[in-house]
Amino acid sequence: MKNTLALVMVLSMAGLASAGLQIEVSGGKAMVTGQLDQDMYLILAAGNGATLSNFALGAGAPLASIGERQGTAADFAAVGVPVPDGFTGEGWWLASFPGEAYKTGTQLQADLAVTTTQETRTWEEMVAGCWWWPGGWIIRTWTEITEIQKGSLSLDFLALNPKTGDIDQMGSLDDMSLDRRTVISLTFMDGMCPEPATLALLGLGMALIRRSNRKNQ
Repeated sequence: MKNTLALVMVLSMAGLASAGLQIEVSGGKAMVTGQLDQDMYLILAAGNGATLSNFALGAGAPLASIGERQGTAADFAAVGVPVPDGFTGEGWWLASFPGEAYKTGTQLQADLAVTTTQETRTWEEMVAGCWWWPGGWIIRTWTEITEIQKGSLSLDFLALNPKTGDIDQMGSLDDMSLDRRTVISLTFMDGMCPEPATLALLGLGMALIRRSNRKNQ
């Protein structure tokens, strides 16, 4: 861990300020996008079933950014940065050369994995389905398979206070939920349609029962 992380030990809470940053998820990656308004730490972390790996600077990061990890999310949480409990990730220092203009784009990125499970649900319904018997009913069994993804991302940003030399808590984004339910399969299977002979025997049986009941009355 770089010595710059030691500055976090003297956090000076200066209130929240917008850094014009947001989290985006695409193609199996979590990205911090937008434009910086000053040099700062970006702390990207994941939890609730999501994990991050292979952190890297984005194409929009300022040129003087230190291209190596500055500390884990746990390091920052240990000194008071509000990283959610159970979240893991990394904090990176993004720095510019004197006079360098900040660019809009991806500032930091990492590979993203979420917890994925499947849920199967079945149910039955009666439908008209006998081609030879108008109005005849059969049992249709439905099977639905749903993919369930779970996870969350968080982003905190810290900046150096030019007046005090301390690291100030500049802002924090609300946790980004990655929870999603997607129906990936919906199929049905129809039961057998009663054969004509079977229906004839059932009808004959019912007639005999009625006749017997009449004799006994």
